[in-house]
Amino acid sequence: MNKLGAIVSTPHLAMKFPFDRGSVATVYADKKIARECYVASLKLKPTAKRNVAQRMVALMDLDPRINDDVRMKPSNDVTEWQLAGEGQNTRLGGSMTESEVQRVTKLLADNRDLFAWTAEDMPGVDQRVMSHRLSVCKEARPVDQKKRRMGEEKRIAAALEVQKLLEVGFIKEIHYTT
Repeated sequence: MNKLGAIVSTPHLAMKFPFDRGSVATVYADKKIARECYVASLKLKPTAKRNVAQRMVALMDLDPRINDDVRMKPSNDVTEWQLAGEGQNTRLGGSMTESEVQRVTKLLADNRDLFAWTAEDMPGVDQRVMSHRLSVCKEARPVDQKKRRMGEEKRIAAALEVQKLLEVGFIKEIHYTT
């Protein structure tokens, strides 16, 4: 899956992956069949208990973060570098030579318009690339959940963030029947 570059969403029963000429292909599963499989799996009785080592191996086999690619490790000695305005900083590795630092900082400065510091800096994310929808089962009975209360400071901060995302067009309000 990682080599294919696929992104799987189990709650949405969908998988997206890069396709021909930069397009994104989506594969959807059948919700009814998936629900029947899930209900059938709940009725199964475990045949034998697994020991801890077997469970760990099974979890490692399913972990999408584990792949054959070598991952870069962050360096402990880094220097802070201001790219543009206040708060728009990045970090440079402290083990770079002076000429490497000059080349990297020039490249970053020349391309500073490519960095997104706020939601306003990223307009027009194509919905074919990323989109979130609630997967609501039509047969499900609506359930009122207990209201979650936040402190005044958190409530104001959350309202401001939501307002920013609404203004930029990243999110929109959807009304469901529940």
